[in-house]
Amino acid sequence: MRTTTTSTFLIAMTISTGLAATPALARAQSAPPRPSVFQTTLEEAGQKTPEITTDDLLKILAEGKIPVIDVRTAEEYAIAHIPGSINVYELEVQRITGMFGPGQDMILYCNGPSCGKSKRTSEDLVKLGYTNIRRYQLGMPVWRALSQTVQTDMGGLDYMFTRDGTAVFVDARTPAEFSAASMPNAVNIQVGEATAANDDGRLPFRTRARASSCSATRRSRRASLRRRLRRRRTGTAASSAGRSPISWPAGTSTTRRWRRRRA
Repeated sequence: MRTTTTSTFLIAMTISTGLAATPALARAQSAPPRPSVFQTTLEEAGQKTPEITTDDLLKILAEGKIPVIDVRTAEEYAIAHIPGSINVYELEVQRITGMFGPGQDMILYCNGPSCGKSKRTSEDLVKLGYTNIRRYQLGMPVWRALSQTVQTDMGGLDYMFTRDGTAVFVDARTPAEFSAASMPNAVNIQVGEATAANDDGRLPFRTRARASSCSATRRSRRASLRRRLRRRRTGTAASSAGRSPISWPAGTSTTRRWRRRRA
């Protein structure tokens, strides 16, 4: 008799506990998943143009159908910009209107949450009748923080080499190619060696920026850059701050992409 009573009590307690947990479990299962950092925006109220997320921008860039416009200065763009974007400074809105009609979808970005360039430019375009303007207001700071690649043009490369003493240039070609010719003071780091390079000192731990050279760059882009380099630099870039001039041997890739490393 005692055994039966105990069994009945245990069964009743199990059923009661299950019933009590069911509503909480149901709420947990029905709650929408929390967005990742790639799926968020600033959610600022009262804005005249909508924002897009990092995921949205990645999809737009992959499709290549909607222009992405960097409205920062030409120097800022040259030093680092989102690959696939074009540069039109915020004070040159008429250039945008000359390139695209009022019905064109466009994405604007600048230096992030504390920068007003993309807001001002988008509002100027709205006043001119443009209706499909969106902003990646997270901008360059968040793009970098999320470990996305940025692209450096020749003017930016000159700036980093001659005026910015915090950049480390990484040549990612084979050791044989690196030994034959490379930039002065560059370091040779292969794919998959970043952790080892941090440990053995090839990448200074507190360095602000990285630059890389890769022989896998598209041939057409390399050829175009070499032609521009010959026209504008006659084979050698000017030097300052006591550094050696940049000598560009044949076959050396002149495309540089760099990321900020967050210590």
